[in-house]
Amino acid sequence: MQKPHDHRPHGALAPGMRGERDRFVAFAFCSADILLELDARHVVTYAGGATMALTGRSPAMLLGASLFDLVAPNDHDLLRGVLERAANGLRIEQTGVRLLGPSGQVYPLTLGGYYLPDLGGHYFLSLRMDGARTAPPLDLPGDSETGLPDATGFSEKGAERLREAERQGQAPIFTLVGLEGLTRLRERLNAEARGELMWTLGSALRESSLGGDTAGNLSGDFYGLLHESTVDVKLLESKIDKIAAEADPEGRGIEVKTAAVDMGSRGLDGTDAARAFVHAVKSFEQLEGDKITIESLSQSLSSQMDETAKRIGSTRSVINARAFDIAFQPIVNLTTREIHHFEALVRFRDGESASPFQFVQFAEQVGMVREFDIAMCRRVIAWLELARKADKAYAVAVNLSGRSFGSIEFVAELHSLLKQNDWLKGQLLFEITESANIANLVQTNAIIQSLRKAGFRVCLDDFGAGESAFHYLRALDIDMVKIDGSYVRDALAQPKNRYFLKAISGLCTDLGIDTIAEMIEQEKTIALVQTCGVKFGQGYFFGRPSLDITSFDVRRSLGARKETASGGRR
Repeated sequence: MQKPHDHRPHGALAPGMRGERDRFVAFAFCSADILLELDARHVVTYAGGATMALTGRSPAMLLGASLFDLVAPNDHDLLRGVLERAANGLRIEQTGVRLLGPSGQVYPLTLGGYYLPDLGGHYFLSLRMDGARTAPPLDLPGDSETGLPDATGFSEKGAERLREAERQGQAPIFTLVGLEGLTRLRERLNAEARGELMWTLGSALRESSLGGDTAGNLSGDFYGLLHESTVDVKLLESKIDKIAAEADPEGRGIEVKTAAVDMGSRGLDGTDAARAFVHAVKSFEQLEGDKITIESLSQSLSSQMDETAKRIGSTRSVINARAFDIAFQPIVNLTTREIHHFEALVRFRDGESASPFQFVQFAEQVGMVREFDIAMCRRVIAWLELARKADKAYAVAVNLSGRSFGSIEFVAELHSLLKQNDWLKGQLLFEITESANIANLVQTNAIIQSLRKAGFRVCLDDFGAGESAFHYLRALDIDMVKIDGSYVRDALAQPKNRYFLKAISGLCTDLGIDTIAEMIEQEKTIALVQTCGVKFGQGYFFGRPSLDITSFDVRRSLGARKETASGGRR
């Protein structure tokens, strides 16, 4: 072992520094199969990891080699573009490349890393074998053959890049790319040639995209590309045309058509422009391939952007001005016929926003629902405070979208609001709606428990309407479950369906969860759901939603109300 005063070769690390370096390298290998350091000429100056297995060369043998000698030729343009962007300050994020194996085979890997000008202008890269060829980059849903995300994944990543571009004063361009004849070309190829073609096409699109990760498959043989204004789209067309012609055994190739879509001039900031982009691009998933042309796609996207921009503006105006009213509908104890609490339902004042369901659905789709949910909470709390000053106390449930629970900002603002109004305990309840699937059940349950710990009951709304209902019940610790009205309707129609209603109610009872049945519209419905073990009910029999809560006489039983005409909950 060398002593501290020993002479070492120039540039060698002291033992302590070497230990730290080795520790960091060990940590890096937790998420990488190969680590590489390149100089400004893209020559390997350090290598470590499974290089022998994947390249046929030891780490020492790789020193002095160009990275381009290790990567499949068809990925060179992609790699060149990625390294160039890294040198301009952008991080390399999970880009799929193919490494040349020792016997000519190709290994798909995911490339990530940085360019650090302060360390000699070197690149520090990691390569990981994680099925880069069988899953799109960035863990987004999409097409495994090209490695490109689908319309949903593309729109989400594109929105992120659009926000970044606005902060940097850039104006990206969105180009539609139609590959007419690609489907027929694929049919002329065997599986291996087809896979090679699609991966190469995907690489060509990625290399021209903003950040190297904003290209995607929109629908069938139509792709989208978000890119800088300096990208030569005609050159990209020629490259794709050449790739297809070389792959075609008949030499026919495909016809490449492109169309640029205006991303500006709608009066939106970066966040709202990104929202409009996401909503418009996702609409492509509903189109049928045989009816699509590059022209129709371009026109459709532009009109969708315009319409979405308009709706975003009107939605924000409604939220900011709280231009909505609250209607109340009672939830009743089926045994005592006394009102337990009211559900607060949004009602709009103008025809444009007449449908609460459509308004909330759109807000969820464009990422504005948390803003609306907070506005609704503030409105209900203000109403409860006025009632309190008039010496009246009501218990009211507010609907919260499952998507709002995925926002740290929303949760923090909600808790701050509740802390400022400690008197709300026992008067305010929360209903989590399933109109948007809850993505992170562990996180959502933690938020629910924080609300319950603060003194507020939580109900899961529309239970049974979605495929994940029982999964939610297993993952979420809640106080109440509102059983979807379809179970009540089916139980009335077919006696055997009562067993499903009874099973849900019984399970909830065993878990210590109260149940609420929707669509209580007749006296006989009350008897039915009670025999199934349901404790509370809501429906037109007890009253339609009303803007005037005093229309419900909360001091007397509601059991004597006359039966109303049938109709669903509004």
